[in-house]
Amino acid sequence: MTALLAATGSSWSVSLYIIACAALTFVALATIKERFQRDLYETSDAPARRELTAG
Repeated sequence: MTALLAATGSSWSVSLYIIACAALTFVALATIKERFQRDLYETSDAPARRELTAG
C-alpha cells in the first residue's frame, strides 16, 4: 500500500483499495457454503457413498 500511496500521492487510493478488499471479502463469505460437521473430503452435495473393504 505504500507503493500505491507513493504512486498516486493521495490517501484516497489506499482507502479505495481497502474498501474494495473488504467488499470482495464480504462477497466471498456470503457465497460459500456452510460445512459445519460435514465430511470435508466429499466432493459434491450428494450423500456419501462409503465402501467397506475387508482387511
